Amino acid sequence: MRLFVLICFIIPLAACLPKGNDGLERSPLVIERLDGSTESFEVELVTKPHEFAQGLMNKEHMAQNHGMLFYFGNSAERRFWMKNTLIPLDVIFTDRRGIITHIHENAQPHDLTGISSMGNAFTALEINGGLSQKLSIQKGDMLRHQAFGNLNIE
Repeated sequence: MRLFVLICFIIPLAACLPKGNDGLERSPLVIERLDGSTESFEVELVTKPHEFAQGLMNKEHMAQNHGMLFYFGNSAERRFWMKNTLIPLDVIFTDRRGIITHIHENAQPHDLTGISSMGNAFTALEINGGLSQKLSIQKGDMLRHQAFGNLNIE
């Protein structure tokens, strides 16, 4: 069933999205805080194993309102590291509804220490390091994106 959803929803969605310089699909993502306020981002959607392995490695800069959304297609314990990553990142883990379950703030470039999702995660969003605190993004807030089926674009 999960594979069917992936094939019928995510893959056609990806075919319609604009591509970034590295060929990854770009799409809008909104973080909705518990108080109802929002922050908008443009994210690169990562869905394939070779894209997971590459992530944001070797990127020297990322605009403040950009990020990378890792869509795994299932919930499991996740681990990230910062090998060959040149910029500090916040890694935001969510459940399958898009609810933020854990935020690892300010992961440091080139650090090989594992970054854990601290439980099952359905997606992970990488944004610039320190941005979660600056924008008051916290556990319990919700990511709204077409991958969750909870973002209506008008």
